[in-house]
Amino acid sequence: MSRLDHVVWLHRPARLDDRVLLDLVPQAVAGGRGGNTGAVPSTDGAVRANLTQEQRFRQRRTPPRSAIV
Repeated sequence: MSRLDHVVWLHRPARLDDRVLLDLVPQAVAGGRGGNTGAVPSTDGAVRANLTQEQRFRQRRTPPRSAIV
């Protein structure tokens, strides 16, 4: 998987010296591309950041059998 584009909106200060939940939701996957949206909530439930990300998926090529030892 490789990233094409991503954006992060920071809404409130967040402490990152403890566990951080990243809640990602896939929106669509088609034609070798996918998109996610997500949020970073704090322990009190307030949203600290929102994000979107677009990915490109490529099929891994298998080496020819003669190359496998």
